[in-house]
Amino acid sequence: NNFFNQNKKEVELSKLIDVLKYKKQIILQGPPGTGKTYSAKKMATQMVGTDGEDQIKTIQFHPSYAYEDFVRGISAISEEGNIVYETENKILADFAQKAINNLASTKKDVEEISKAQQIKNLLNQFSEKVQDTIDEQDTYKITDAVSILVVEDDAFRYTGNWKTSQRMKFKDLVLGQLSGATTRQELKQVKGISGLGRQHASYFIKVLNRFQKEFEKELNKSVTDIVEKPALKNYVLIIDEINRANLPAVLGELIYGLEYRGEAFDSMYALDGDNQIIIPENLYIIGTMNTADRSVGHIDYAIKRRFGFVEMLPDEKVVNTEKAKELFKLVAALFVKEEENGKKVNSGFLAPDFKYKDVQLGHSYFLLKDGTEQEQKEELEMRLKYEIIPILEEYVTDGLLLENAKAKIEKIANFEC
Repeated sequence: NNFFNQNKKEVELSKLIDVLKYKKQIILQGPPGTGKTYSAKKMATQMVGTDGEDQIKTIQFHPSYAYEDFVRGISAISEEGNIVYETENKILADFAQKAINNLASTKKDVEEISKAQQIKNLLNQFSEKVQDTIDEQDTYKITDAVSILVVEDDAFRYTGNWKTSQRMKFKDLVLGQLSGATTRQELKQVKGISGLGRQHASYFIKVLNRFQKEFEKELNKSVTDIVEKPALKNYVLIIDEINRANLPAVLGELIYGLEYRGEAFDSMYALDGDNQIIIPENLYIIGTMNTADRSVGHIDYAIKRRFGFVEMLPDEKVVNTEKAKELFKLVAALFVKEEENGKKVNSGFLAPDFKYKDVQLGHSYFLLKDGTEQEQKEELEMRLKYEIIPILEEYVTDGLLLENAKAKIEKIANFEC
């Protein structure tokens, strides 16, 4: 029986993954206790492999969740005693960039990847020299009016006759060096350079020219360390309770990006001079949705058609002890009954404006850990008293179950585990 159930789970998981690969983003929907989050995590692990923990991200939406928390927003930072506001990539845009970087690297040849790595290594050495100058003189002057103030992990932070500092990304300097740019105009034409790299090309090229001069011999040497070409990776974002947030407000223009993978769309906020964000082909999204939760609104059609919806329903077959199965059936009778023709319909205890498949308690409440008969008896008693009965009573209070369910719930509370 366990072997059958295990094979059945593997087949179901495989089908779910097929839907995810086809649609790119899906929502597992169903009543509480049907294993939605568990299945989402299993799918994600299957998609990325056992060594891909950094390719999975899990978040939970809530009613106050906003676009600025999920996609891109403005954060306040302290700079030399002053509060300045700076655009930052949030969970989605940051995770998407990781997937894009991987996807882009798989399309480059080994020589280009190796050369880029050589330049990055030399830039790290250059940044240490810049930091030494800052330590001695407080700043590293680019021009009389513009100076680098801070060396960050991936950028030089510089400022001039403007209110806030800006970031000179190492990525832009690497692209400039790879292209052979030596002048401001050449740098502005480099494919893939940031908006800020084009706008402030006169400052970027001065720093790049100093780097080129400092490491002229090393840059002219042929690459000796050949980097292995990276494999294409999948990235999976799990959004638990996806419908608890105001989705149109949270997703914004991302709704377009979800359908047209690989195409740039404009965010409300510019980062390093660029408004554009891309959702790549190798980023997948799995949402979970509790259909019994009345506190959340419906998902509108524009969003709905971009997701694949998969029902996760209570399954008696996976309940692993006879006593737990017996209890499962008693609880299920509050929600569903079977007619003579075998068709399942709402029970007489369920409010008519609900469907049993949206609110019936799932099998997770009845799954017990392996152990002795006494240990499983005690666990089932705990689940009944502290999980099952409270949610059934709450269903009555909220009007999902009718008043005539109270007597039935009282009998279930006295079930002999």
